[in-house]
Amino acid sequence: MTSTALLSTVVVNQSFAMQRVTGQQRYAAEISQRLLASETFTAVAPRGFWTRSTLLVWTWIQVVLPWLTRGAMLLSMTSRAPWWCRRQVVVVHDLFVLTNPGWFSRLYHLTHAPLLRAQIRSAAAVVAVSEPTANELASIYSGPIVVDPNA
Repeated sequence: MTSTALLSTVVVNQSFAMQRVTGQQRYAAEISQRLLASETFTAVAPRGFWTRSTLLVWTWIQVVLPWLTRGAMLLSMTSRAPWWCRRQVVVVHDLFVLTNPGWFSRLYHLTHAPLLRAQIRSAAAVVAVSEPTANELASIYSGPIVVDPNA
């Protein structure tokens, strides 16, 4: 894809596709399927070597994905997103790792809470899957917040 084509394209982060399907992955898969039917959207996902382990997938997301999508707008529909990417729209399903840290293991909280904060702060825009989530986001994010419900 040429750099000119990238400027008019939204790249859909498909790294969620190799996870077990729960609510976030189902949301991302359903929305992706519809978006990718348009010429304005293109998909990118880790392949080959990068899929050998969870750590390699996360490395791909943080290092390779931002490089691959430079110049384009990146759409990440789950928390599997780069921690720092100014041309990114991040979908936030909930803020539980920030608001209820006791619900998670210590390691999960220590890794995912800072990652979610960084994703939100660096995003060009944020999509919330509910009004309550959008209201919570407003306290930590000053940019545009769009509500796109799960159902």
